[in-house]
Amino acid sequence: MSETTQETAKPVVVCVDDDRTNLHALSRVLRARCTVLVAESGEEALLHVQANPDVACVLADLRMPGLAGAELLARVSQLRPHCRRAVVTGFPESEELISAINAGHLHYVITKPWRLQDLLQVVEQLIHMYELERDNARLVAEIRLANDSLREHEGVLQRQLDARGKEISAATEQLAQMGHQLDALTLRDGLTGLYTHRAFQERLREEVARALRYGQPMSILIADIDGFATVNYDLGYQIGDDILRRLASVLQEDESPVRVSDIVARYSGEEFVLLLPETGKSGALTKAGRLRDAVANAEMPGGRKMSVSVGVACLPEDAADPEGLLTAAEAALRGAKRGGPGRVHFFSAGDVASTPRRA
Repeated sequence: MSETTQETAKPVVVCVDDDRTNLHALSRVLRARCTVLVAESGEEALLHVQANPDVACVLADLRMPGLAGAELLARVSQLRPHCRRAVVTGFPESEELISAINAGHLHYVITKPWRLQDLLQVVEQLIHMYELERDNARLVAEIRLANDSLREHEGVLQRQLDARGKEISAATEQLAQMGHQLDALTLRDGLTGLYTHRAFQERLREEVARALRYGQPMSILIADIDGFATVNYDLGYQIGDDILRRLASVLQEDESPVRVSDIVARYSGEEFVLLLPETGKSGALTKAGRLRDAVANAEMPGGRKMSVSVGVACLPEDAADPEGLLTAAEAALRGAKRGGPGRVHFFSAGDVASTPRRA
């Protein structure tokens, strides 16, 4: 390492005294350990401090003409807060020194005449304190800078996460909508908007299990449009579809016999099925009659009056499982059809004997 680099690496100490003998003595003692800047007045010392931001320590005589030691150190404390400040004086009990101590403008008092070893120890301690405070300040600044960088990076990441979260939410919502649409296609009949045969089978299993678990009755009505084949032949399939839609709306109108808890489905081409939870034979008979009358009184497309035949089966009297209940209701419907248009028929043992169960 060159001599210039070694000199630059030394801590900078400013010594100020209007007595050249004292000033040269201080400089000679400290030069081996420090870069010493000497000044014969407070004004000259202040210029050194202003020109050197890394001044570690200022040793000032207390009583000097012009800018005195106490006032000089007060200005240094404002200009270079980390710089250590000491007074070298033969008047340790003077009022100006006590005022400077009370104001916090100096860190140490060196009494004249000073001893070499004591002076060196004090200066080394002051320099060490300066370096600690300086390094701590730099570390704090670096930490703050790192924190600012981390916060900025965190903000970028948070914005990216927010954007990705919005994308995921939008995709999730889109998937949910697609799922609802798919469910609608699976669960709802495209022509009438009622439950499909498949969806009805699932609900039937659920409701039968619930009825058996809680010991409650339930009933099924299967309604078939009388003479519907002639409608398609006489008026065309478009009118036939319109009649099916109209019948579905009759089943769901405010004054229809169907409750909110009842389940209505399109069972086959012109057959509709109603699942009636918590409804026994008496209630099922009433609903079947009201359903038949509602269809008979409804205005239908093409100006044709329509009627339905209704088969009724109840749980637990007629069956103890979903398949058996449907078989009984289908058998009852065939019994109603045999009796003529617009008939309601309850399932009986004779219906099973004369009609096989539909697959």
